[in-house]
Amino acid sequence: MERVVEVVKTQRVIEQVRVEVTAEGRLRAFSDYASILSELSLRLDTGRIYDRDLASLTAAMTTLVDAFNRRCR
Repeated sequence: MERVVEVVKTQRVIEQVRVEVTAEGRLRAFSDYASILSELSLRLDTGRIYDRDLASLTAAMTTLVDAFNRRCR
């Protein structure tokens, strides 16, 4: 009597695929900057930015506010 045996062999395959992603163009309109700053404000107010990430924003925000204040004088 013959018996059919099914063999399952698991093989791990790692494949690297290079994908080109087009970077979003530079912001050109004032409204682009305003909407991004509004979104950042909302995320800060609602706690959607982790406390651990606030330190990395501090330098950039300080630079932004300083530049804004110099421009508005």
